[in-house]
Amino acid sequence: MGREEHAAFLRELRARARFTITARPLEADPDGVLRTDATRVFVRAEIGLANVGDKAAGPTTLNVLLPAGLDARWCGPGGEELGPAWEPRRPPRC
Repeated sequence: MGREEHAAFLRELRARARFTITARPLEADPDGVLRTDATRVFVRAEIGLANVGDKAAGPTTLNVLLPAGLDARWCGPGGEELGPAWEPRRPPRC
């Protein structure tokens, strides 16, 4: 193996997928705050996950922790519910 081939091999070996995550509430004020006087509110949040690394990623799991008792649902980009396959798994209670 030549020097250039070895350098390319090492670059590929060291390459990693790196993720950035973004989250923002939809229908919020320009400062990102959702203001309401209601006792119950429905909040939609947009969560983005981007690979900014130098290697493609394989299957990726996104763990989202939410307060207990929250009725959370996964929705598509248009707000449509994704159904039972996407329902959050509840951790066991202690």
